[in-house]
Amino acid sequence: MKQVIILSAIALFIGCGNQKVAKMEMEVKEEVGTVVVVMADFKQSYSKDEIIQLSKAIDPMVDTFEGYLGRKMCFPVDSPSSLVDVVYYTDMDAFQSAAKKEMQSETCQRFFQTMDSESEQFLIGNPIFITETQKGTPGIVEMVFFKSEYSEEELSSAAAAINPKLNSMEGFVSRKLVRTEDDLWIDLVYWTALDKAKNAAKTLMADTTCQKFFSMINGESMQFMHLEIVIDTEQN
Repeated sequence: MKQVIILSAIALFIGCGNQKVAKMEMEVKEEVGTVVVVMADFKQSYSKDEIIQLSKAIDPMVDTFEGYLGRKMCFPVDSPSSLVDVVYYTDMDAFQSAAKKEMQSETCQRFFQTMDSESEQFLIGNPIFITETQKGTPGIVEMVFFKSEYSEEELSSAAAAINPKLNSMEGFVSRKLVRTEDDLWIDLVYWTALDKAKNAAKTLMADTTCQKFFSMINGESMQFMHLEIVIDTEQN
């Protein structure tokens, strides 16, 4: 997708996450092997409605790609001039094949041209765990990027310990914990509404089980945002 900053290498160990999740007795959607996050400021000459329509126009084509599992296209709540596209594939080969076809598509290029190329970030990772989807339609993605000095096993175990608490929260839908090959962690938590996400955050911050996970996060590297979902084609 145009010239972007790729923060992870091509070779991803897709299967390793599934083995770890089995040990945690969590449901893994095995078909999701690669998660791609695209972030960019959009050009001020485009309105949000125009961007949404241009983005929707690519769905009939990409829905036919082998290994493509849908996406959540979002606008950050606190950054009205930016967009985030979270895209799901079965594996890296499916993503690479899709990217080549998109580069040759005029429809896709019209959407890509809404983005400021200098601001683009492009992250690729494989899910360490994916929780079972709860009732409700996701309207908000809570996304956290961070680094950690702890091992994958230690951090993923501490992260998974929070899931029973999340399951009890009103408005919680599901969660994906993703790791890129350059050790950037991406925590994606899906909520039905922004107020539900914010209310849950207050409770979680005071919970001792959650504190262990939070203490493993390198605070200087952390980025946190709430994203409003405007297009959702993910195959749940």
